[in-house]
Amino acid sequence: MGILSSITKKGTALILIVLFLLPSVIAANEKVVIYYNKACGGCTEYLTEHLIPMLKERGISNIVMKDYVNNKENRAQLNEMNEKIGFPPKLQGHFAIFIGENIILEGHVPHEIIDYLLNEENQKDFDKIVVFQDEMENARSYKVWAFNG
Repeated sequence: MGILSSITKKGTALILIVLFLLPSVIAANEKVVIYYNKACGGCTEYLTEHLIPMLKERGISNIVMKDYVNNKENRAQLNEMNEKIGFPPKLQGHFAIFIGENIILEGHVPHEIIDYLLNEENQKDFDKIVVFQDEMENARSYKVWAFNG
Protein backbone atom coordinates (compact mmCIF):
# COMPACT_ATOMS: atom_id res chain seq x y z
CA MET A 1 0.00 0.00 0.00
CA GLY A 2 2.96 2.32 0.62
CA ILE A 3 4.14 2.13 -3.01
CA LEU A 4 0.64 2.85 -4.37
CA SER A 5 0.28 5.79 -2.01
CA SER A 6 3.66 7.14 -3.14
CA ILE A 7 2.73 6.77 -6.82
CA THR A 8 -0.62 8.49 -6.22
CA LYS A 9 1.07 11.40 -4.46
CA LYS A 10 3.61 11.77 -7.27
CA GLY A 11 0.86 11.56 -9.89
CA THR A 12 -1.20 14.18 -8.08
CA ALA A 13 1.83 16.45 -7.78
CA LEU A 14 2.56 16.05 -11.50
CA ILE A 15 -1.03 16.89 -12.43
CA LEU A 16 -0.95 19.99 -10.23
CA ILE A 17 2.32 21.13 -11.81
CA VAL A 18 0.92 20.64 -15.32
CA LEU A 19 -2.30 22.51 -14.45
CA PHE A 20 -0.30 25.34 -12.93
CA LEU A 21 1.92 25.68 -16.02
CA LEU A 22 -0.81 25.13 -18.63
CA PRO A 23 -1.93 28.78 -18.95
CA SER A 24 1.67 29.86 -19.53
CA VAL A 25 2.22 27.17 -22.13
CA ILE A 26 -0.93 28.15 -24.00
CA ALA A 27 -0.10 31.85 -23.78
CA ALA A 28 3.42 31.16 -25.06
CA ASN A 29 1.97 30.12 -28.41
CA GLU A 30 0.32 33.51 -28.90
CA LYS A 31 1.70 36.07 -31.30
CA VAL A 32 1.92 39.57 -29.88
CA VAL A 33 1.88 42.56 -32.22
CA ILE A 34 2.62 45.95 -30.71
CA TYR A 35 1.78 49.10 -32.67
CA TYR A 36 3.61 52.03 -31.09
CA ASN A 37 5.16 55.44 -31.72
CA LYS A 38 8.92 54.99 -31.65
CA ALA A 39 9.34 58.72 -30.92
CA CYS A 40 7.41 58.46 -27.63
CA GLY A 41 10.14 57.83 -25.06
CA GLY A 42 7.72 56.99 -22.23
CA CYS A 43 5.86 54.45 -24.36
CA THR A 44 9.02 52.82 -25.66
CA GLU A 45 10.39 52.59 -22.11
CA TYR A 46 7.16 51.02 -20.83
CA LEU A 47 7.20 48.48 -23.65
CA THR A 48 10.88 47.51 -23.58
CA GLU A 49 11.51 47.69 -19.83
CA HIS A 50 8.18 46.51 -18.43
CA LEU A 51 5.69 44.93 -20.79
CA ILE A 52 7.94 42.87 -23.06
CA PRO A 53 9.96 41.40 -20.15
CA MET A 54 6.66 40.51 -18.44
CA LEU A 55 5.42 38.73 -21.56
CA LYS A 56 8.73 36.89 -21.94
CA GLU A 57 8.53 35.77 -18.30
CA ARG A 58 5.20 34.20 -19.22
CA GLY A 59 6.91 32.36 -22.07
CA ILE A 60 5.61 34.62 -24.85
CA SER A 61 8.46 35.24 -27.25
CA ASN A 62 6.75 35.82 -30.60
CA ILE A 63 6.62 39.61 -30.21
CA VAL A 64 6.59 41.99 -33.17
CA MET A 65 6.91 45.76 -32.73
CA LYS A 66 5.55 48.04 -35.47
CA ASP A 67 6.04 51.81 -35.48
CA TYR A 68 2.73 53.20 -36.72
CA VAL A 69 3.92 56.82 -36.97
CA ASN A 70 6.97 56.43 -39.20
CA ASN A 71 5.58 53.55 -41.24
CA LYS A 72 2.29 54.28 -43.03
CA GLU A 73 1.78 50.58 -43.82
CA ASN A 74 1.79 49.79 -40.09
CA ARG A 75 -0.70 52.61 -39.47
CA ALA A 76 -2.98 51.19 -42.18
CA GLN A 77 -2.76 47.72 -40.57
CA LEU A 78 -3.63 49.16 -37.14
CA ASN A 79 -6.59 51.11 -38.55
CA GLU A 80 -7.81 47.97 -40.34
CA MET A 81 -7.59 45.86 -37.19
CA ASN A 82 -9.43 48.48 -35.10
CA GLU A 83 -12.09 48.84 -37.78
CA LYS A 84 -12.51 45.06 -37.87
CA ILE A 85 -13.44 44.99 -34.17
CA GLY A 86 -15.36 48.28 -34.30
CA PHE A 87 -12.95 50.17 -32.05
CA PRO A 88 -13.17 53.94 -32.81
CA PRO A 89 -9.96 55.90 -33.49
CA LYS A 90 -10.76 58.46 -30.76
CA LEU A 91 -10.45 55.70 -28.15
CA GLN A 92 -7.10 54.39 -29.36
CA GLY A 93 -4.23 54.65 -26.90
CA HIS A 94 -0.60 55.68 -27.30
CA PHE A 95 0.03 52.17 -28.49
CA ALA A 96 -2.00 49.05 -29.20
CA ILE A 97 -1.03 45.52 -28.23
CA PHE A 98 -2.75 42.58 -29.89
CA ILE A 99 -2.20 39.34 -27.97
CA GLY A 100 -3.37 36.56 -30.21
CA GLU A 101 -6.82 37.10 -31.63
CA ASN A 102 -8.74 37.92 -28.49
CA ILE A 103 -6.85 40.35 -26.22
CA ILE A 104 -6.27 43.97 -27.23
CA LEU A 105 -4.58 46.41 -24.90
CA GLU A 106 -4.72 50.13 -25.62
CA GLY A 107 -2.16 52.20 -23.75
CA HIS A 108 -0.44 51.64 -20.42
CA VAL A 109 -2.57 48.82 -19.00
CA PRO A 110 -1.56 47.75 -15.46
CA HIS A 111 0.43 44.50 -15.24
CA GLU A 112 -2.11 42.94 -12.89
CA ILE A 113 -4.80 43.29 -15.56
CA ILE A 114 -2.56 41.83 -18.27
CA ASP A 115 -1.62 38.92 -16.04
CA TYR A 116 -5.29 38.27 -15.32
CA LEU A 117 -6.17 38.34 -19.04
CA LEU A 118 -3.36 35.94 -19.94
CA ASN A 119 -4.75 33.31 -17.60
CA GLU A 120 -6.61 30.86 -19.81
CA GLU A 121 -9.26 30.22 -17.17
CA ASN A 122 -10.23 33.91 -17.19
CA GLN A 123 -10.44 33.93 -21.00
CA LYS A 124 -13.58 31.80 -20.81
CA ASP A 125 -15.45 34.96 -19.80
CA PHE A 126 -15.02 36.63 -23.21
CA ASP A 127 -14.37 35.92 -26.87
CA LYS A 128 -12.48 39.17 -27.35
CA ILE A 129 -11.60 41.96 -24.93
CA VAL A 130 -10.22 45.49 -25.25
CA VAL A 131 -8.69 47.22 -22.24
CA PHE A 132 -8.05 50.96 -22.58
CA GLN A 133 -5.88 52.98 -20.21
CA ASP A 134 -4.13 55.93 -21.79
CA GLU A 135 -2.59 57.72 -18.81
CA MET A 136 1.20 57.44 -18.91
CA GLU A 137 1.59 57.71 -15.14
CA ASN A 138 -0.56 57.41 -12.03
CA ALA A 139 -3.47 55.70 -13.76
CA ARG A 140 -6.62 55.74 -11.68
CA SER A 141 -9.00 53.89 -13.96
CA TYR A 142 -9.31 51.96 -17.19
CA LYS A 143 -12.11 50.97 -19.55
CA VAL A 144 -12.97 47.48 -20.70
CA TRP A 145 -15.01 46.23 -23.64
CA ALA A 146 -15.73 42.51 -23.74
CA PHE A 147 -17.22 40.84 -26.81
CA ASN A 148 -19.04 37.52 -26.88
CA GLY A 149 -20.10 35.78 -30.04
